[in-house]
Amino acid sequence: MSSAKTSSSGRVIEREVRRFEAFADSFRNFRAHFDNERIFIEEPSDDSRGAVAGHLADGRYLLHAFKYQFGKKMCERAAFQLLELFGSHLPVRKRDLAHIRMVFSSGRLDAREFVTTVFRNRGDRFLDIVREHGMEEDLATFWGVYLARLFRVRAARHLREDIDFFDWRDWRKGFCPICGHWPAMAHVDPGETSRTLWCLNCGTLWPLQRHQCSCCLNEDRRRLDLLGPVDEPSLRVQVCHDCREYLKEVCSAVHVDKFPFDAYFLGSHSLDLFARGQGFTHESALAVESDNTSSEAHLLTHRMRLPWDH
Repeated sequence: MSSAKTSSSGRVIEREVRRFEAFADSFRNFRAHFDNERIFIEEPSDDSRGAVAGHLADGRYLLHAFKYQFGKKMCERAAFQLLELFGSHLPVRKRDLAHIRMVFSSGRLDAREFVTTVFRNRGDRFLDIVREHGMEEDLATFWGVYLARLFRVRAARHLREDIDFFDWRDWRKGFCPICGHWPAMAHVDPGETSRTLWCLNCGTLWPLQRHQCSCCLNEDRRRLDLLGPVDEPSLRVQVCHDCREYLKEVCSAVHVDKFPFDAYFLGSHSLDLFARGQGFTHESALAVESDNTSSEAHLLTHRMRLPWDH
């Protein structure tokens, strides 16, 4: 793998990361507020959960097959509280956030329908909702992903309770074993030869060898590059010349379980802009569960187009 530099400033990125630390802390507190509450009205049966390890062994991500049902009141509470959180950290989007709030509070859009749409990766339906109600797509996507994450994190915890024996090194895939999304960032421990991938959508961590494209699994180092700021060698994007995808990665001695992924993901947006300026792409945080992959270029398409079981 060769290495290249960008003109981006590591100091600028670190400043942006610090700016987003407050949001990351607020979101962590938001999630903790619901930790002891029952947020699902229906969960998979014990018999269904017994098949979890089998799904992983077959290379199938877990939320593809297990049913979760959401309570209307819980979805409304979470939606409005997260809108308040966003409003306190994104004052420049106050008008757009107020419009989203109005859409829900007026009854024009059901919060449970919205949560279900994002949770189940109904990307086409999500875009229909956004356009029908005049929401700003970028903000609605950002807010929707974080809203659904409250529920996905709990589902991930629930599904993993009975599979402590499963060795996550056996997954060997670039997409998330829980929700099927591509990783948003990678964490590299200076003392390790592998790296840990992080899912923005459900917070799951899983290992993948360092010199491999997480999207197409290319292992040819001649077809992989590392691009990063001249003054900050710990921040990079790994780019693949086979599939033209990129993934941001950070090298840090902070243990992966304690690493502030949200702050670094949001604060390193200049790396996204640079990589895209070089002709590389990274899939949207949204996903589409459909064989129609040409309708929306910005939607992530799973490598396994299997129909939902619910």
